[in-house]
Amino acid sequence: MRLFMRNDLDYVLKEQVQKINVMAYRIPKEQFSNSSDQNITESIVAELEIEPLILHEEKIEKHEGKETKIDMPHHRVYNHSPSVDGAQFDADIPFEGAKWLFEYKTTTMHLIDLKGEVIGNKLRISISYPLSLNLTDGKISENLTKDFQQQLDILKDYVACSRKQVTAYNIQLPQLVEQAVSARREKINKVNSVKC
Repeated sequence: MRLFMRNDLDYVLKEQVQKINVMAYRIPKEQFSNSSDQNITESIVAELEIEPLILHEEKIEKHEGKETKIDMPHHRVYNHSPSVDGAQFDADIPFEGAKWLFEYKTTTMHLIDLKGEVIGNKLRISISYPLSLNLTDGKISENLTKDFQQQLDILKDYVACSRKQVTAYNIQLPQLVEQAVSARREKINKVNSVKC
């Protein structure tokens, strides 16, 4: 899967904010009237709060290489993308947070094609080399270490940006929910004050 390439995370967070009023008005009137603003606010915040991503790079697990097929660039003459034999090296990085955040674009300016796969609470990054390169074991190790560190640095930048956006959203969330709850409480009180 391509990481951080779907819709902008800002757009997703704005959609979350738009759910606040819907959630406040979804509570039946009687239940709302019998609950405190604080309890209602805490309940809505708990449902909409997002756990930011945290990578545990100190616990990275690197795996042995395995055989794979690598798709080469599109061939102009034969009009197809040939596959060649290659070696794939995987590393699993444990993380905390909402795993769906790996899918959405951050406000980071550089857009680099970063691939990974979420497996449980780990993000797997893979690096592949065509066997036709005829690299020595030492050269593969050197390239692998350099390429993996480069991928990890890019990943850390994206995760840091994502965490910044999510943290800002989480900080403003309670105040926005309080405003929605207060507005509904005011409407209920106005309706209740009218006597026939």
